[in-house]
Amino acid sequence: MSQAGIAVTGLGVVGPHGQAPDAMFDALLRGESAIRPVFPELAKPALAATVAFDASPWFSKLQLAGVDRVSQLAVAAAERALDDAGMPGPWAENEGERVGIYVGCGMGGASALETAYRGGASGRVPPLTIPAFMPNAPASHIAMRRKVLGPVLTYSVACASSAIAIAEAAKAIESGEVDLAIAGGSEALIVPGVMLAWQAMQTLASAPPGGAATAVRPFAADRSGFALGEGAAFLVLESAQRAAARGARSYASLAGWGSSCDASHLTKPDAA
Repeated sequence: MSQAGIAVTGLGVVGPHGQAPDAMFDALLRGESAIRPVFPELAKPALAATVAFDASPWFSKLQLAGVDRVSQLAVAAAERALDDAGMPGPWAENEGERVGIYVGCGMGGASALETAYRGGASGRVPPLTIPAFMPNAPASHIAMRRKVLGPVLTYSVACASSAIAIAEAAKAIESGEVDLAIAGGSEALIVPGVMLAWQAMQTLASAPPGGAATAVRPFAADRSGFALGEGAAFLVLESAQRAAARGARSYASLAGWGSSCDASHLTKPDAA
């Protein structure tokens, strides 16, 4: 555990509940579920929370050929966080070396893999499949847009990926490795192949009429299971001293963090 004055000076989100932090938070407080039926062509009904997202403000049509949805969401959320923190443009070279990007991403470009698999049957696999799929692609696209020359790192720790990324970013600021960090995560797994794989684990929520209302309620007796979602969220972190010096608004202070592993099972936590 570390005690540090790390200020949160920017927020950016692209999610099923909206593309503004206030809209997302208000929807959560109202108890609104974003879970809906997806892929009616599947043999077994499926539920997921998807994002209504237009990538055109962020990427040209030509660029989109090699940028998976997971990276598109990440860029949009990170750009919004940076704009919110009062940093609208790319850094100069000497400044970019003191900025770091820390991203949580569990799988990477699921859509790119799905497209390659389906296209492989006809021998027409997109040539940019690998760079689109790579799990570090979201962090790299943010770095390229903003000319970030410091550490650009990706953490894949299942559901803890983004939390670990934020903690690692805070540690880097605390140690003086970077002056400012863009930290958060992105995931976009809602494709038929991934849904089928999760269904095979028999953990997903059922999808009869009203099924969405009982999904993702881990302490409820009438819970119906787990549900997948997609989206991205990023924070801009900097030392409280630096934030005060530049007159930045601080949403919150990240005072401590920690991580551990129960070294027990990939999907079943060791409760004891």
